[in-house]
Amino acid sequence: MKYFFIISIIFCCSVTFAQFSETQFAGGSTIGSQMGVDDTGQSVVGFGVNVRGLYAIDTKFSASGGITYFFPSMPENQSLVAWQINADGQYELYSNKKLKAYALGGLNYSIFKIKYEGMQNTLVNEEISNNKVGLDLGAGTKLDFGGFAEVKYDTAYEQLALTIGYYF
Repeated sequence: MKYFFIISIIFCCSVTFAQFSETQFAGGSTIGSQMGVDDTGQSVVGFGVNVRGLYAIDTKFSASGGITYFFPSMPENQSLVAWQINADGQYELYSNKKLKAYALGGLNYSIFKIKYEGMQNTLVNEEISNNKVGLDLGAGTKLDFGGFAEVKYDTAYEQLALTIGYYF
C-alpha cells in the first residue's frame, strides 16, 4: 500500500508540473554497480529499466523524477526485488544545437529485498529488506534527437549508475 501511495504522489506531482512547464518523458536502460547479488551473497552489477519525466523550470534548470526497476540476479532458491524512486534537479552547464550537458543532484528512495527459500538444504524461509534514502550526484548529456546518457553516484547503496535512454 505504501508503494501505491508513493507512486500516486509522484504521478500527481508529474501532472501538476506538466501544466506549468515544458514536459518530456523518457525510457532507458540502467546499470547499477551494486544492484545484483552473486552466488556468495556479494553485491554485483545489476541491470534495469528506467522511466522518467523531465520538467523544464527555465532555460537552465530542470527537475526530473523517475523509477528504475532492476532485474533479479540471484542464486537458486533466492529472489530479489530492487528498484529506486529518484527526484533530481538538473542545471545546464553547456548547450549547443546538438548537445546539452548538465550536472544533477537529488534524492532517491531505494528498495532492496531478498527472500531466501529453503537455502542450503534447510527449511528456513527468510526475507530481508534493506530500504534506504540517499543522495544522487552526477552529470549527463541530452542529444538533439532525444537520446540521453547519465552517470550518477547513489549514496544509499554507494554505487555508480549509468543510464542510457530516449526522451519522447
